Amino acid sequence: MRDEDSIVHVEHSDVTYPVIDGIVDFCRRAADTVSTAYDAIASRYDTYMRSSNVFMKVCNTVIWGFRNDLNYDDTVLSYLPCQFDGVLLDVAVGTGVFTCSRYAAFPNATIIAIDYSMAMLQQAKNCFRQHGREWA
Repeated sequence: MRDEDSIVHVEHSDVTYPVIDGIVDFCRRAADTVSTAYDAIASRYDTYMRSSNVFMKVCNTVIWGFRNDLNYDDTVLSYLPCQFDGVLLDVAVGTGVFTCSRYAAFPNATIIAIDYSMAMLQQAKNCFRQHGREWA
């Protein structure tokens, strides 16, 4: 996707999707409670998810069974192979806080990042770039 593109056309159809800041907006009409909530917290999400306060420790223990805030990072990343050069679909990429660093090890892979929140995708785009992955 080139930055100057503003619309993606679906082959053999009349369907089009706008491109906003280099991100294809497949949910252009999404303004529901969930996407609005994630849009509102996108700028604070990484800090919140990586914090070590008592509330997060309790949540992680009760919900995920982890006592340490960083254990879910290791668990999520352990499912990814050491080397990969195919197409990887990251559904609910969020801000990329958990996976972008690992994707840097896959220079030949095509990573497709999807999220319901445009603000989260914009954060992920920045995260990908900070970890040496181009956003296309």
